[in-house]
Amino acid sequence: MQERLPDGMEMRKRSWLAGLALVFAGYCLAVIAATFVCFTVFQTVALARDLMAGGEPFYFDLEGYFLGAVITFGTAWPGFLLSIGTSAAFKIRSLLYFAITGVGTAMLAVPFLVTVSGANSLYDELLLSSPAVYLGGFAGGILYGLFARRVHLV
Repeated sequence: MQERLPDGMEMRKRSWLAGLALVFAGYCLAVIAATFVCFTVFQTVALARDLMAGGEPFYFDLEGYFLGAVITFGTAWPGFLLSIGTSAAFKIRSLLYFAITGVGTAMLAVPFLVTVSGANSLYDELLLSSPAVYLGGFAGGILYGLFARRVHLV
């Protein structure tokens, strides 16, 4: 029995779905990188404060990292979609673009988190007082840019 070959429409649909899956995979990698960098900066600053105050050092909080990853995953998507939409529309492939939009995505995620959670004190703490959010967004943007270039999404 001869197997039917897919027509052009079906091939484009498969290609579109594969591209969407790769974008989602890139988003997940960017979230992991951004959360790791952001969480590491927060932990390092807290450790330095504790040690300077004569306290005991503490260890990496894995539960806090996963909670941060879930929060980042849930709040960074509006900026991410905006940045990849702009990248696709204007055919931008620059790593600098993805790094800058990663920082912008992080800056957009904080007000989104504050609006959703209602915790207004987070706004000052995350966006104005700490470089961790910016560094995390930068790292996530760079990693997504490298991933997107590697799998030819851009």
